[in-house]
Amino acid sequence: MIPLVVGASAVGSLGSPAVYYLQKRHEMVSTARGEAARVAVILQDVVLQRPLFWRYDTSKIAERLTSEGVGQHRPLIVLDARGVRIPLGSDAPPEGVLWGKSEVYVAGKHQATVWIGVSTQPLLLGTLTLGAVSALLSTLLGGLLYLIPTRAIAAAERRISALVAQLSLTLQEEERGRIARDLHDGAGQALTAARLHLASLRKGASAGLSVERLAAVAGHIDEAMEEIRRSTAALRPPALAELGLRGALERHGEAVAAAAGIEVCWSLELPTSLEAHLETALYRIIQEALTNVARHARASRVSVVIRREGRGLQLIVEDDGRGVNPGQARGGGLASIEERARLLGGKASFLVGSPGFRVEVELPMEVE
Repeated sequence: MIPLVVGASAVGSLGSPAVYYLQKRHEMVSTARGEAARVAVILQDVVLQRPLFWRYDTSKIAERLTSEGVGQHRPLIVLDARGVRIPLGSDAPPEGVLWGKSEVYVAGKHQATVWIGVSTQPLLLGTLTLGAVSALLSTLLGGLLYLIPTRAIAAAERRISALVAQLSLTLQEEERGRIARDLHDGAGQALTAARLHLASLRKGASAGLSVERLAAVAGHIDEAMEEIRRSTAALRPPALAELGLRGALERHGEAVAAAAGIEVCWSLELPTSLEAHLETALYRIIQEALTNVARHARASRVSVVIRREGRGLQLIVEDDGRGVNPGQARGGGLASIEERARLLGGKASFLVGSPGFRVEVELPMEVE
């Protein structure tokens, strides 16, 4: 990208001055040639009048050139047919001059050569001025040519990164759901069937198969089934599928209130349709936040607010407890909250109050 921009800037900064220089130089040479031709016409007339002695009438020639307004304020050199310089105009040719030439012929015979000069100073000054302006404009254009694509690429990379993170989280939730279904449909049903068989055997237990031993086996199966239920609930919240996000949150809040003696207040401004991965993320984040409140805050009240904020959602969980230093509570779930928000292209912040602790999470509903 940089070599391309530098090349384009160099072409822009050098091309315009070069074209200007060549065009103006051609115009100046044409002007000098035209004026030399006018001087040649006057000399031709003088030669016709005095064919042998015209070389010696330089003062009269100069007066006529002045009266005709030709050759004034410009370098002028006149050479006769033998190459001898006729004393008209400057004695020493000045530097930095473009010359235009014209020949003087009388009756088909070469009589003299006329040179008229045009100063190159305006040409050089104009070329340098245009070069400076072109270099400035080319630099600005080159900067734009560099910044616009690079910013577009950076924005595309951020979008791709956010999409990949969202896809990763979605795939995690889908994989958790698949594992939960497999556990429930496979091991859970098998254990349930085994439990029913043991129950039937207990009714007709013989002396060799004691009721106590069957009860112990049934207890182990019950423990395994309970463990499977806990695992499937951790992998994929069943309440979301059963009750939706609002109902699942309210049920979880009731459980926290009953277990920890904390009043949970809700203010939920939820969209009519919300993507599954956002529902899961909100549920998990609020679950972690309420767990932290129950474990660390010693609070009597906690409020949970979900509201629309631009094109995204804002979640606020705030309690009236003693307040916890965010650095001390990283192991209590705050790192998990930050990670979930980051994977969805959002952000999480934590504020210690006096008293109280506040968790703020912003999640985009569409990846920018």
